[in-house]
Amino acid sequence: AQRSAAMRTNGEKPDAQGSGSSQNSLNTRRTQMTASKIEWTDRVWNPVTGCTKVSQGCKNCYAEREWARLSANHKTVYFGRTFTDVRCHRERLEQPIRWKKPSRIFVNSMSDLFHPDVPTEFLDKVWATMILSPQHNFQILTKSP
Repeated sequence: AQRSAAMRTNGEKPDAQGSGSSQNSLNTRRTQMTASKIEWTDRVWNPVTGCTKVSQGCKNCYAEREWARLSANHKTVYFGRTFTDVRCHRERLEQPIRWKKPSRIFVNSMSDLFHPDVPTEFLDKVWATMILSPQHNFQILTKSP
């Protein structure tokens, strides 16, 4: 895994299904929802969302700035939540395994994977997903001391 900085995601639920959509359409929608406009990465994968400020590196947090907009959208996993509400999303764990095209994947643009509220057992599952997805280059940014 590599460490990198900068982030952007649209915040939509990655597995949300539109009414009456075909499997092909659903796959396209999933790709669009995780595609990134960040020049140094291709996709984002957020198995954890929410965070708290733990160091000076958190002073200008992108995720916190975006949270107000995302938490107001009922179509997102952020809806009605505060930024400090850290959640692990088991339903997202296998996403990179399904992505066949080799990609640079930014892990947790909307959280810190090493936040104290993320259980070790969940971290083990995140690492297992990365190991089972050798076609990808995973980029992890942390501000945890």
